[in-house]
Amino acid sequence: MMRRRDRRRQETIDDVKDTARNQLADAGPAGISMRAIARHLAITASAVHYYFPSRQALLDALVVDGFTSLADALRTTYEGAAPRPPGEQWLAVCQAHRAWALDHQAEYLLLYGHDGACAVKQRNPQVDQAFSSVVNVLFSIMRRAIAAGEIDT
Repeated sequence: MMRRRDRRRQETIDDVKDTARNQLADAGPAGISMRAIARHLAITASAVHYYFPSRQALLDALVVDGFTSLADALRTTYEGAAPRPPGEQWLAVCQAHRAWALDHQAEYLLLYGHDGACAVKQRNPQVDQAFSSVVNVLFSIMRRAIAAGEIDT
């Protein structure tokens, strides 16, 4: 059971991230402002920095959440398509990837954008792990296709 202080901390982290996601949707990655988040939440800028020491730390957290959400969507589709041949699984997972991208356009831009906001380039271990969870779904399909003889090695 979470203590009251821990619950409140998590609520504040979630509020900061939700506000950052709204800024992301409105103005892209460059539009995320720690001061504007603080104003919106009626807290001090230093309070935001208590939870996220830098703008990059907040971006990293958003990227981790994005890759985790994408991986969950892909994994759910992959598992649901398990009885089908690997080629059909691949198509289903690609369609799920596209659907996630269309439903989360701002986050997708943050994950794969060309403007340097993508935290994968920063070699953050948490981001790398979240990104790997997306890749692992794709590799699972590939391993199954190899085992079924659909891909020649």
